[in-house]
Amino acid sequence: MYPTLITEKKPNRLKETKDEDHHRRFARWTLGALNSDTHQRFLKKTLVNWSFYKNNQWVFSEDLETFLQDESGEARNRIRFTQNLIRPTVKQYVGNAIRMNYTARAKAYSPFAINRRERELTRAKFAHAVIGIAPEFEGAIRQSFPIGKDEAETEAIFENTWQDKFEKTMNNLLRYIEAKNDFEQLKVDIAERMAVSGIGIAKTFERSGEQIFDSVDEMTFFFDLSAKKKDLSDAEFMGERNMMVPSDILESYQDITSTQAEIIEKFSETSGNSGVFSMINQFYGYTNNRVPVYETYWRDMEKQEYGFVKDPYGYNFFTRIGDETDFTDKDLIKPTDEDLSSFSKDLKEDLRKNKKANIFVDVLRYCILTPKEEIPTGNKTKQDIVYEWGAVPYQEAYSYAPSNISFPYKIGMWGYHNGEILSPIDDIIDPQRFINRMYSVAESKINNATGSGPIIAKDAAAGNDDGEEGMTRAIKRGKPIYVDIGRTGSVQNTVGEYGSTLNTSDVASNLNIVSALQKAIQDITGVNEAMTGTGDNQQQLVGVMEGRIQRGSLIQEPFYFQLNRILLQCYRSMGSVGKRIYADNNRKLSIAVGDDGAEEIKVTKEMAMEEFRMDISRSSDDLSSIQEGTQFLISMMQLGFIKDPKVAVNLLNRATVDDVARELRSHWKDVAEAERAQAEQNQAARQNQAEAVQNEVEKQSLERDEERISKEISEEKQSQDKLDQIALRGEIQKDRDKAKAIK
Repeated sequence: MYPTLITEKKPNRLKETKDEDHHRRFARWTLGALNSDTHQRFLKKTLVNWSFYKNNQWVFSEDLETFLQDESGEARNRIRFTQNLIRPTVKQYVGNAIRMNYTARAKAYSPFAINRRERELTRAKFAHAVIGIAPEFEGAIRQSFPIGKDEAETEAIFENTWQDKFEKTMNNLLRYIEAKNDFEQLKVDIAERMAVSGIGIAKTFERSGEQIFDSVDEMTFFFDLSAKKKDLSDAEFMGERNMMVPSDILESYQDITSTQAEIIEKFSETSGNSGVFSMINQFYGYTNNRVPVYETYWRDMEKQEYGFVKDPYGYNFFTRIGDETDFTDKDLIKPTDEDLSSFSKDLKEDLRKNKKANIFVDVLRYCILTPKEEIPTGNKTKQDIVYEWGAVPYQEAYSYAPSNISFPYKIGMWGYHNGEILSPIDDIIDPQRFINRMYSVAESKINNATGSGPIIAKDAAAGNDDGEEGMTRAIKRGKPIYVDIGRTGSVQNTVGEYGSTLNTSDVASNLNIVSALQKAIQDITGVNEAMTGTGDNQQQLVGVMEGRIQRGSLIQEPFYFQLNRILLQCYRSMGSVGKRIYADNNRKLSIAVGDDGAEEIKVTKEMAMEEFRMDISRSSDDLSSIQEGTQFLISMMQLGFIKDPKVAVNLLNRATVDDVARELRSHWKDVAEAERAQAEQNQAARQNQAEAVQNEVEKQSLERDEERISKEISEEKQSQDKLDQIALRGEIQKDRDKAKAIK
């Protein structure tokens, strides 16, 4: 079914030059995975699963030849009856995935974010100190910084109001990329493929300055079968096989020669469904206008120069040095013992001596080609056609773990062991075939059933005057008939009855077998009647019904866990690759979101150095989430946590539990800030009032002192007047006495 495609010796990644020929041979070596028996069994099994899903279930020779035909090859009068239980099972998985909401959030965790926060807090504390030194600038400072009455309160206000601008921008970017790539439809496509084949694959790449995500057909995908993890993060290589029309090839890859272009065009004219994967081509309905193009990625090793530099906040930072980076030898610094604590002894010595060292890191390389084995028609050169090759641009790597790179394929598997992929419907293919057989047998029995009637010996009718026709009329009218038993010997030998009536118990036994098989399929897949709302047992207890739903949910949970992991990998790629793509194309991004009326997103070069941790959570559908949010809102209102009617009206029947909780925290932050401001105002008012009272007391005391002083002055004046009068009278008396003496 799948003949050998390619055999190639693995190139040496340490000794060979990384030129086009190296990439071509390495790509051919990775294509050897297509020859594996494990991979070919997966392709065959997946073809069967998709056929059963599409209700084309009579595909096995033992069903077509052994069951529908007898030993001589003649038909047994049995039809190809089907009751498709595969499709409802798959749709149950997909339907639940549609109802689930996946919410992702980015959280900055790099030292840059910590340093940035500490820097802003230090600035706020310094601004508070400036007010104490220069109070005339208090108004202007409070407009720019959250300032409290003391340093502790300033720090508390900062904790409640600080929001990392890069973190906010990253979350806005996630929302933009989600909408750009229609993640809701992507989620459905991945869920359907994983339910049928057992593996879901999303691929990310850069195109025209945008980060693009797309689902990958598992039938075209191949990978390193020695990988052990379900996300294939430990695989050495992986890739896919695309069938492209010549016009798309020539438009996408402008560097191919005219000879290669002629080979491609000639092959597309005559190839039809030939080639090593002709059966797969026929399954997908590919006509003779398409050319197979392989896109393969693998881990490579490369020596790169790394050393310590100062980050934008003045901290030591271990990063790559070179022309392709933002740092050169001039930026190198001597590392401290704390910086080198996690390095090996030899590496420590190199960094201390030279400030830099050569280390091996993973580099993701790729090659896009059409092997010569796939294009024998018109290929006189008998050579592979290489379209692109080199190191993958915008590799998904992390500054603090440069050897940990990720492939552009984001993968999750329902079941996986030693290279073999398992799907939820693998174990119900044979029960489905048996059910189809039972229905076909039952239908055949019903179709072969006939009526009943009398049997009369032909010799006995010879003596009847009316002959055979007269006897037939008499039987139909219920009249007696007369036979000559002399010719047959007895009535029992003359008259009998024939009939092949339907044996209802026999048919019922077949249908009972079908019911038992349906129950077994439900137990295997977890898609039982309680979960689908079907069944005729209306008297079933509520507890029993809930128990069946819970058991079914537990069986299905691994499926949604893996779907969650695929989407999480996509969001991590946004946090690593996406921000660097849009940092290089920020103007286009700003124009795009501006045209959509969304919040402007500015991804800077400084932000491209940041590392973000992605968290993803899943919930039920929007309607259920909003209903839960409304109930939570009512509870918060009853408990008195939400007292503002405007807040409640704004959230009612439009917010989820998370939205209500977020608004509640924001509301109480505002309340706390308002209470703090009010407390400051009250304190100021009390202080003003105390000062007024003190002023009034001092005023009254002053008035009393003035009155006392005035009284004392008045009394002193009166005393002085009396003394003056006495003195005056004394003088007058003296004058009189002198006058008398003169006389």
